[in-house]
Amino acid sequence: MAELPAAPLRVACHTSATPLLEGGVDEQTRAEILGHTSVSAQRGYAHVDRTLARQATTALDQLLA
Repeated sequence: MAELPAAPLRVACHTSATPLLEGGVDEQTRAEILGHTSVSAQRGYAHVDRTLARQATTALDQLLA
């Protein structure tokens, strides 16, 4: 097992939320996995990266074409 430095629990939320978002996991499920009582609580932990933004704009472009 890897030896990792101690980190606050919120670091684990940031580390987990973004891959869940990238994997297409819906907000409610992400909130439950992260132990949040509301969907809005988990939103601050999931970060949209450039790949997700590109996918979204490509999808929008296709819808508008």
